[in-house]
Amino acid sequence: MKLAKQIFSLTLITAFLAATSVGRMQKPKASDPGALAKKIRRFSPTVLMANTSRLSVKDRQALQKIIAAAKYMDPLFLRQVWSGNESLRQRLEADRTPAGRMLLKYFLINDGPWSRLDENEAFIDDVPKKPAHANYYPDDITKEEFNAWVETLPAAEKVKATGYFYTIRRDANRKLMTVPYNQEYHEFLEPAAKLLREAAALTTNATLRDFLNKRAAAFASNDYYDSDVAWMDLDAPIDVTIGPYETYEDELFGYKAAFEAYVTMRDDAETAKLKKFSQYLQELEDNRQIVLRYVDSAGRTTEAANPNGSLRNIAGIVNARRNVFGLMPHPEHACEALCGGVDGASLFRSVRATLTEGLPTPAASVPPGL
Repeated sequence: MKLAKQIFSLTLITAFLAATSVGRMQKPKASDPGALAKKIRRFSPTVLMANTSRLSVKDRQALQKIIAAAKYMDPLFLRQVWSGNESLRQRLEADRTPAGRMLLKYFLINDGPWSRLDENEAFIDDVPKKPAHANYYPDDITKEEFNAWVETLPAAEKVKATGYFYTIRRDANRKLMTVPYNQEYHEFLEPAAKLLREAAALTTNATLRDFLNKRAAAFASNDYYDSDVAWMDLDAPIDVTIGPYETYEDELFGYKAAFEAYVTMRDDAETAKLKKFSQYLQELEDNRQIVLRYVDSAGRTTEAANPNGSLRNIAGIVNARRNVFGLMPHPEHACEALCGGVDGASLFRSVRATLTEGLPTPAASVPPGL
């Protein structure tokens, strides 16, 4: 009987220790601490300075509000990268050892446990391979499931499912559903919008005020068109980029836009120096290196058809050897009917024909004012 009690007591102690071990938060470990230190040394912290003395008092106050709003984009993007990022960050922040501090530092540099300069190699043990779906889709989704689901949707819902500003989640019955960004990320977007409205009320620049108010409204409505137009009209000493833009983080389909923010000040003196490059425009024209221009629906190169405000409506150029091509629009986002349009495919075919067969019309036909 005594032996049975001892065995029973030992079993209880073992069970307690096992439960405690499971419940205790384990510290993340670096896969190679020495290599991690070398990776971190590749990044050199740099303090960026700006002279705000030329701003009015109100604009300086507005600038602080804008910067505060921009800071909400950091934790928002961290969530977009991976569903496990936020819990992993908490574990890293709880580790006060030098090794833990080092892991946290590199985690924040990369917005996750994968080294972006090293083909997304994991630098923390026991994390999965960087998911192609990021945190825009359920972790267990497949391309086949998504595409099959999209085919069952009405046209308007297809646009949402493949749109920039909707995540894909599962409902209570595990069926796929869309969730607009303004709902998915409301805890970040609502306070950011409030700060943007406060900045708009302070600034003395009308175009900046218009953009800030419209971008704040977009954070609430999930409709970014008006604020994008206002951003293109922005002519202010404070330049702001804040919101969902690039889709590179969505490596599954390239549909979903990631949040980011840049707050800069325009340097008019340095900007004026760029005018010297305009002398090379005619050389590009003469060499027939301009292969794309912004045009209206009738093919006319008009100022109204130029959303970027580029000189002479230029949208794409090639180098002298015609083996390097650069363009501003993103036609790869419109190459499949699933994306809502196939205009991009036509554009690529046109560019290929231009590069191999030459321009169909002389570049000199472009109006001199464009």
